[in-house]
Amino acid sequence: MDYLDELFMNWEKKIENSSLKASLRWYIVLAVAMVIICSLLTMLFCEGWLNLFSMQGERPGIVMRYNGNFFQVVTVDENSLDVNTYHAYEIFSILQYLCISIYSVIAILVVSRLYYKRKLEEPLRLLHIEAEAIAREDLSFCCEYKSEDEMGEICRTFDGLRKQLAESRQKNWDIMEDQRQLNAAFAHDLRTPLTVMKGYIEMITQFYPSGRMPEKKLYENLELLYKQVLRMETFSGTMKEIHSFEEMKVEKKKQTLCDLKNQLEEIIKGLGKASEKVIELAYDNCMEKEKEEELLYVDSRFLLETVENLLGNALRFCKNKVEVRLEREGTFLRIYVKDDGKGFSAQEMRMAVKPYYTGDSEEGEHFGLGLCICRKLCEKHGGSLSLSNSLRGGAIVCAEFYCG
Repeated sequence: MDYLDELFMNWEKKIENSSLKASLRWYIVLAVAMVIICSLLTMLFCEGWLNLFSMQGERPGIVMRYNGNFFQVVTVDENSLDVNTYHAYEIFSILQYLCISIYSVIAILVVSRLYYKRKLEEPLRLLHIEAEAIAREDLSFCCEYKSEDEMGEICRTFDGLRKQLAESRQKNWDIMEDQRQLNAAFAHDLRTPLTVMKGYIEMITQFYPSGRMPEKKLYENLELLYKQVLRMETFSGTMKEIHSFEEMKVEKKKQTLCDLKNQLEEIIKGLGKASEKVIELAYDNCMEKEKEEELLYVDSRFLLETVENLLGNALRFCKNKVEVRLEREGTFLRIYVKDDGKGFSAQEMRMAVKPYYTGDSEEGEHFGLGLCICRKLCEKHGGSLSLSNSLRGGAIVCAEFYCG
């Protein structure tokens, strides 16, 4: 029995995972086989009863009878049998000829019901529930139907659509949340210079008309107001820049390693002279002389702006020295910027790449957007930005660009 049960279960599983067309074929074959078997058994059953009735009297109808000399065709009516036996005889005679039709109708009803129950009902129920859930914007229902047939594939495709909608909604929510945070930070950072400007203007309007403010003090206050205007102008430009990243397109062009080195050296030279701090540029072993003419596909705008932002941050926090190292690995170009400052704190490791995070910096012109801009530029160029601390002290920022 265990063998038969296992055989039946394997056969049932095979039908369940087969295609709808193949499954219907199996059900039809099974129905035909059952109709033939049941019909034969019914015919044999009816024939046995008919033979039993014939022992009680002659069968009604036209029969051949031997009268002693020759055979004679005679008609036997129902009077030769009693009434009950005759009616039973008629029922079994009709059943013997109609059993195939009766069993065929029953087989069609049973097979259609069974086929719908086993192959269509559950996946259609799941699809209906998920469609209703999606219609009411509920993307938590999982349309999971474990079968390898067409309905299983449709359920998996439908569930994949649900997951894509959920990911798209989450992405839109993230974008909206980022926009909300940017707007809140923009409003917060504008409040300070506006408050300062309001105070100076109130002071001027209150004391200057009455002559209680000398010309020198007036010019000092106007100069302070001008600085606040410049600060707001710089901040507005930065806001415009960070919002335009979503529309920025990477336009890669062929450039040699030598050209990139020259452009980096120009930036380093200018920043080092302005800051009066030491900036060193180094290369790894793959940046050898014979490889300087190898071509890279880069958008120099992204690369140079990233370097400027990283150097700006490093010069602000370093003590005396900043190191820049250029490395190439396959189709990736990496730029390491290391300073000899205090390094990143645990909180700065998590938050430094977020917009408007300034840590415990007290510099008025620092808006906490440098590393955020660098991260966006690297990701646009197919790379990434990572932060770490040197074992000897100081922060290390690695900007990676895909140059293939």
